[in-house]
Order: sequence, then C-alpha cells, then structure tokens
Amino acid sequence: MSDPSVRLRNAVIDGNFFIVSRLLKRFPDLVDNINPDNGWSNLHYSAYHDRYQISELILRMISERRQIIPSSPSSSSLKSSSSLLYTPSVSYTQITSEDEIKLTFDKDTVIHAACLNNAFNTLQLLLNYFNVCIDQRGSHGYTPSHLCCIHNFPKCLQVLLENGAYPNIQDDDGNTPLHLSLQYALVECCEYLVAYRADDSILNNDGWKPMDLVYSYEMQQKYNSL
Repeated sequence: MSDPSVRLRNAVIDGNFFIVSRLLKRFPDLVDNINPDNGWSNLHYSAYHDRYQISELILRMISERRQIIPSSPSSSSLKSSSSLLYTPSVSYTQITSEDEIKLTFDKDTVIHAACLNNAFNTLQLLLNYFNVCIDQRGSHGYTPSHLCCIHNFPKCLQVLLENGAYPNIQDDDGNTPLHLSLQYALVECCEYLVAYRADDSILNNDGWKPMDLVYSYEMQQKYNSL
C-alpha cells in the first residue's frame, strides 16, 4: 500500500471526498501534507482543482486545531469534537496566523492557487478564512488579482474585488492588474477594474502607464468606451 500522504494528495487532486475524509480521520496530522517537491499543501491542491467540499473539510480541521482543547476531555466531548470536524458549517473564522498561512516554494498562498485555475467557487470559500491574503504578493510579486489578469479569469477577479482586493496594487515590475489586463487585451477584466476605480495613471518601473502597454487600436477604443 502506498504512502498515506501520497494517497491523500492524489485523492485531493482527483476530488475523491470519501477517500480524503477517511484518510484525514485516520491520519489527522496529514491535514497540511506539504509536498516536498513544490511546497503545496492539501489545501493548495484542493483550491487549484476547485474541490469545494474537500476544501471545506480541510478548513474545518485547520480551524479546529487552532482552538484550545481541554487537557482531559470526556469521551462525549471527544465524540462531539470529532463529528464537528467533518460537518460543513456556515460560520467562518478568519485565519491570520503565519503558521497556518502555508506558502509554496514560490511564496504563493491558497488564494493564488485558486486564481491560477479559475476556481472561483472555492475561492469565495477560501476568502471566508484567508481574506488577509487577498493582496499578498507571491512569485514575481504577483497578487491573486495579477494572476487573474494574466490568465484571463474575470470571474475570480470579480470575487477578489468584491471582497476588498486593492485594484492598484503593483507587482515587482510595478505593473498593476490594469497594466496586465490592457497588455493582454482582456476587456472583461478591464471592465471590473474600471468599475472598482482602478487608476490608469500609475507608472510601472519602466515609466509606462497601463494604456502604454496596449498593442492594438481596437483595444484602445474598447477601453476608452468603458
């Protein structure tokens, strides 16, 4: 039988909730299960692959382990605590501890992971717990908003902006999400950024405004009409 950590990781990727829940119940210490090759946790994988139910289970377990547990709990309280781990809840607690905010080797959060693959349903769930990471910079200084504007994921960008993402944040090159949206001619992303008052006068490290990165006259016209 293969290593439980590998089985668990594969089950998360495949979206097999039954196997994931069984393995985590048997091996609760594997709730993070960091991949030694890239630093991705179970939650990074479930976020990237938009595994909403699995993400909720992992988040519940993370939230539970942050609570103070009595030194000598009764058997009834143990049973109650165990059932709570595997029961979806509509109440959320923001996770702000640096120990719980796992970063990949590229310094990406689980919010980045969701935005890398347009996992907008799971993204909303993650923001209920990790809103503090909404503007965190990862590889190349990209925030989740930058990733949405590189990969053309306007739905994820909308979720981020609705939850308070700063539209004018700059990456390592000084580019804002609007710089990237205009550079890649992503009209829908531009629409959301304009709606949230993105500033098109900000200069990047090369001294260019967002409109300076537009390659086509057609895109210029579309942006000017927003």
